[in-house]
Amino acid sequence: MQFFVNDKKYDLNSSERPQQPARKEDWYTEPIAGKKKFINIHLDFTEKEFQWIRWGMIPQDMNDKWFVFWDGEYLHFHRSWTGHCIYQMKIQQDGKKYFTKGFWVTQDENILQTGTDEEEIENLLFLLGYGLIRDKRVMDKFLKKFKASHPAELWSKFGRLLF
Repeated sequence: MQFFVNDKKYDLNSSERPQQPARKEDWYTEPIAGKKKFINIHLDFTEKEFQWIRWGMIPQDMNDKWFVFWDGEYLHFHRSWTGHCIYQMKIQQDGKKYFTKGFWVTQDENILQTGTDEEEIENLLFLLGYGLIRDKRVMDKFLKKFKASHPAELWSKFGRLLF
């Protein structure tokens, strides 16, 4: 699988990343809207994982469902078609380790029909673990758990990340 940034092709299996990380200015974005909910989850990231996370994700066509960028304090997850912010996660540093204590998810039903806390955690872990860190074990675990899900529903949430 490949992704493109400024017309340059990168292979997802490669350690090579674009010269510049995704920035807010790279895409149309809306702030997280109205009602939002904080979901507690403690996640630790190695320095290498954080380097992958901070690059974010810039959509290249309609099949890329997410735009993700790091602003120096928060990781923002936006739907690519609408620019709506769905998740926000504060990542903190402790020496060479990085961690989060949870994330915000929009509760605006006009933007997103949110799932249970467990479903939102699974979605976010997939976006982090496979979409940003590129850990194939995350994809395998995700597909085993959700293989009974309707393919169109998974496609609408994740698009080309599934392939």
